Parts: sequence; C-alpha cells; structure tokens
Amino acid sequence: MKFPALASALFLALVPSWSHAEAPESALLGCWRAVNIVQHYKSGSKAEDASGRCTLHFKLGQFRTSLIGTTREYQYSIAGDRLKTAIEFQPAEPVAPSVTVRVETEAVRMACP
Repeated sequence: MKFPALASALFLALVPSWSHAEAPESALLGCWRAVNIVQHYKSGSKAEDASGRCTLHFKLGQFRTSLIGTTREYQYSIAGDRLKTAIEFQPAEPVAPSVTVRVETEAVRMACP
C-alpha cells in the first residue's frame, strides 16, 4: 500500500469514541501532529508512515482529526509533548493476513491553526 493511502487508512482507525462521549482529559487538549504511524497486519508484517500529514485536535467537548473515519476506543499515554496511542482490532471472524490488527501512533504537540 502506498503511503498516502496508508496514512488515510491508519488514521481512519484512530478516531476514538470521544467524539460521541465525554470531553477528553485536559492533558489531551490542543493540537497534535502524528510523527510516526505503524500499522501491524495479521501476517506479522507492518507498514510505517512518518510523513506528518495527520493531525489531531482536542477541544472541550469536541475531537477532530484531519481525516474522517469510524469511532474507536484506544489506549493512550502522554509524556510531556508526546502522545502515544494504540488500538487493537478484534475481528469476530477469521481474517486474511492483509487485515490490520493493531495501529500505533506517536504524535507531538503543535500550535493549533
């Protein structure tokens, strides 16, 4: 998969449930740019995107990404100006080796536009 398609596919998986739930914690507020996205496939292979094209924007009661996707819950941790996220996909049925089973993202805080 080429990187523009990869970046889109990866961030499609990272839109969390905050857009429909309570406001994110205050440490998440502001803007973040993804500096590295790693997509893990069922086959064990992985693809990385370090283009910095994808962004996250957290406001009280609102969450927005630069790409549109589905709602998902994921784990995250914040260390200073670094945000790390991870999501595990649990398919209900057996899947092909080319199916994404985990996505990890590392982002840095940035000035909001």
